[in-house]
Amino acid sequence: MISMIGMLASVGLNIILDPILIFGFDLNVVGAALGTAISNVAAALFFIIYFMKNSDVVSVNIKLAKPNKEMLSEIFKIGIPAFLMSILMGFTGLVLNLFLAHYGNFAIASYGISFRLVQFPELIIMGLCEGVVPLIAYNFMSNKGRMKDVIKAVIMSIGVIFVVCMIAVFTIGHHMVGLFTTDQAIVEMATFILKVTMTSLLLNGIGFLVYWYASSNWSRSRCYNYGHFTRCGYHSQYYLL
Repeated sequence: MISMIGMLASVGLNIILDPILIFGFDLNVVGAALGTAISNVAAALFFIIYFMKNSDVVSVNIKLAKPNKEMLSEIFKIGIPAFLMSILMGFTGLVLNLFLAHYGNFAIASYGISFRLVQFPELIIMGLCEGVVPLIAYNFMSNKGRMKDVIKAVIMSIGVIFVVCMIAVFTIGHHMVGLFTTDQAIVEMATFILKVTMTSLLLNGIGFLVYWYASSNWSRSRCYNYGHFTRCGYHSQYYLL
């Protein structure tokens, strides 16, 4: 609950600061960057103050931070796969943009629109997969029946989201893209890209679930391999275009 409050407060502050800094102070891109930075710093301060006052387990006392081999090993087991996944996802996006640059600005703009539209249901699925991690971890040893029920419920939710999105894309996809641009050439190209990339949503969602399941219960070092194995289908969609 506290994490959600902190995140929503950060987003709300960012929404308020962006128009003030961009238009009010005429800072343009710099204003957008400042708004994001200030919002993130405010959220970080909120969490630090909360843990300092309310947590008996988590402490920000530097004197208590005495790293040892076992602690560092566990940190790196979790951190390195996540770090590499973020880096490679960014690298893949860069390669795709460079690849699309050969086909002109229309292709880049079309990809950008379709990517944002696909990202909306994808982020919902990511939230579901991350949200059940505590339930899976808690019930992994004590109540595997409940854990399996949770996983089944998430898979069914992913399937429902996938079906709804596919129906929407193939029926009103043209109008969805039209919310971002009025250029007919971009609308046509972005609609086609959207139909292709949306087909990867189901595989991608299962991949997120497997990744977070592995991160909470299995070998941490395997998270990286499972996450990228399932995302191969997602990225291969673009090369098929």
